[in-house]
Formats: sequence, C-alpha cells, structure tokens
Amino acid sequence: MGLKDAIRELGNQVDDLSKLEVVTYTGKVDVAINAAGAIDWDGLKKGAKTNGDVKLVAATQLNFDGDSYTFQTNEDLPRIAELLALHQQAINSSLQARKAITDFFADSIKNLVK
Repeated sequence: MGLKDAIRELGNQVDDLSKLEVVTYTGKVDVAINAAGAIDWDGLKKGAKTNGDVKLVAATQLNFDGDSYTFQTNEDLPRIAELLALHQQAINSSLQARKAITDFFADSIKNLVK
C-alpha cells in the first residue's frame, strides 16, 4: 500500500473512527430475528423505541476530540449491574479495536516515509 493509498483509506475511515457508539438493550428480541435466524439490528433499534419488551439499558458516545455522552436507564431492571458491566466491556473492546486500526495506519505511514 502506497502513501497515497494509506491516506485515502484513512480518509475513508475518519468519519467512522471519529465517533464510537455503544448501545446496550435488554428484553425480548423475537420481532428482531430475521428469516435466517440472525438479529435484525435495525429492527431491534426500532423495537426499542416502540416495543415495551425491548429496553434501552445504556448508551455511550465517545468522540475523537474527547467529548463523551452517556445515558443509563433509571429503571429498576433485572440484572442491571451485569448489563452495565457488559456495556463497559463492549466500550473497552471497541476502544481496543479503534486503537489497533489507528496504530496500523500510523505504522503504515511511518514505514512509508522511512
């Protein structure tokens, strides 16, 4: 991969890398299972807004500039501590993946300019 290609690819990914969102739901997702048996994520998101069986537990948005936003339900949900721990694990895993991607691009650019 040449320098131009690396910069072009990084430019294509900047929008996706500039914001990290993690959303944790709980409830029944029967309506969000497609014919292949996989979760229909768009259906799940819509169901969370309209279906009382799906509840938003927590949502976090981390921006590249350091700004962050977090929502946590005030409902007394079963397993809330476990769900919030799961949410935090998802944030940590996503941050590690983002770091690996940015490190890869940084290393690629460093190697190209040597």
